[in-house]
Amino acid sequence: MYLLIRPTFWGQITISEIMYIESRDTEVWIHATEGRIFRNRTPISQWQNILDVGFVRIHRSYLVNLSHVSSNDGESVTVNDEHLPISRKNKEKVLSSVVQDDGFSRTPLSGR
Repeated sequence: MYLLIRPTFWGQITISEIMYIESRDTEVWIHATEGRIFRNRTPISQWQNILDVGFVRIHRSYLVNLSHVSSNDGESVTVNDEHLPISRKNKEKVLSSVVQDDGFSRTPLSGR
């Protein structure tokens, strides 16, 4: 499946190429493979509805593709060598989501 992204950039991208989506002020930045970043004004909440399966909202500003998560320490997840924070509100849901994802094994939380 391809997504057509606009208005600030016309581009075509497959869902599997999306690593994470970041909300920044009035626009979202779609971080894709090969260092590509697409900017768009669609709210992150709408992206969350569109990209339901395989994506999890880890923070009010981040929606992450679980297949691109390489590690997690309970406070943040690592995607493409970038550490993205997990909010306290979403922590339980995030940790259960990453455990269920077949391609990812999370680091156990010690003492929590």
